[in-house]
Amino acid sequence: MNVFFFFISCMILFSCTSTPKNLETVLVNDKQVLVLDESEVTEKRKVPISELVDGYELIPFEDSQNAYFKMQWMYFTENYICVRQENGPVKLFDKEGRFVHNVGDEGHGPGEYISAYDVLLDEKSQSIYVAPFIGADILRYNFQGDYTGKLTPMAQVTKGRLFLPSDSVLSLVHLCFLESSDKFTAANMVLSDPKKTSYVYNEALAVRLVNEKNEGVGFNQEVFSYRNTDRFAFYITSSDTLYHYDHQKDEMQAVFTMKLEKESDFFLVNELPHHYLTHIFNNSIILTEKETGKSCQAEFINDYIGNTPIFPRIQDGYLFMNMDPETMTEELKKTLESGDYPEGQEEHLRKLLELFASAKNDVLFRAKLKK
Repeated sequence: MNVFFFFISCMILFSCTSTPKNLETVLVNDKQVLVLDESEVTEKRKVPISELVDGYELIPFEDSQNAYFKMQWMYFTENYICVRQENGPVKLFDKEGRFVHNVGDEGHGPGEYISAYDVLLDEKSQSIYVAPFIGADILRYNFQGDYTGKLTPMAQVTKGRLFLPSDSVLSLVHLCFLESSDKFTAANMVLSDPKKTSYVYNEALAVRLVNEKNEGVGFNQEVFSYRNTDRFAFYITSSDTLYHYDHQKDEMQAVFTMKLEKESDFFLVNELPHHYLTHIFNNSIILTEKETGKSCQAEFINDYIGNTPIFPRIQDGYLFMNMDPETMTEELKKTLESGDYPEGQEEHLRKLLELFASAKNDVLFRAKLKK
């Protein structure tokens, strides 16, 4: 059990009465923190993704050598798609799936990165920011993929996550090691004058690089942030708690955590405009409504494509699925043969089957979250 959750457990006696009973609201530093009890979430439901999104796009990626990729994750604006690869440079596409350019390149030279950990696209300033898995700088590129400069915090950045709270500030959270001399958990970098960068250190979110047995354990932890609301919501696995970072007050506030049935289980939280999405690995996905507190074990189905199963990957306000054409062709054939699809979708599914059967590269399913 982590330190924060132990503190929360001690405060349950003083918590507000909550309906339904799967959710407790407690006060920490005069701020509300929600605690979800996994054992009390008993309802199981098939959730159509249309409950979360408004419409969708199918975007076939360009069929060219430069446009092929091995996706690790994707990032979005209305007009662009960015692909972070397992190995290889970050790739930029337009909203039609046309390849624009590689964003920098992997390497040790100026404007190069060993491995990208996070990418943020800012169309307004035509800037793309890349945070490294580990490195001294946040790298900046234009939308032609050219290196245009860097932001250098006071200490090395480890597994950094980025957020743009305003046109003038870039915020960063990263994995802070207790052994570091210049410790910071988060930073606000003034884009016009990086010397004005402010720093926040939260010891509860720092981790040990080396344990008592002199084993390197720090890099086992991860930092997640999906940028699906107007708050800088982030989650560090060592804390088991979703936080907000307020760049104006330079403070971090715990928002949401979970009481697991098995302490050995591992979970992630993705904050959406109207829900918390909690993924308990090798177990279940729990969807919690912010307004009512109601939760269910959710099995997501793509009701736009024949009620086929879909895992809810959600980033930058978009639910997405990168689809292999051969796999989708077989999936759609099985769906059509079974007849197990929503009434009135047969013609639509047959058109999709033609699209996937003719596609030479991956096809992106992208759906914008409801505000």
